[in-house]
Amino acid sequence: MLHERVRPWSATRAKAAKRPNTDEKTPVLTDNGYIRLPQIRKSYVPVSQATWWRWIKDGRAPQPVKIGGITMWRSKDIRTFLDAVPEDGNRRRMN
Repeated sequence: MLHERVRPWSATRAKAAKRPNTDEKTPVLTDNGYIRLPQIRKSYVPVSQATWWRWIKDGRAPQPVKIGGITMWRSKDIRTFLDAVPEDGNRRRMN
């Protein structure tokens, strides 16, 4: 028991980040709601935070809004972004 091989935390997290969350706790994208980056990355766009911000800078992802000092995205903007992703899932061809 003392010498059990345990996978490093980073390997476990990296593997989990590659697949979108499909459980019933996935937030619903309404027309007038807002969603924060951790929810976007966990449920809809499993990319690193650096990649997400680079996409915003390049104009591939929607611009955030700040409400009370909290950075959020309009749900309708995220839905539009997801609808623009090609069928094969290749986000590089988006712009």
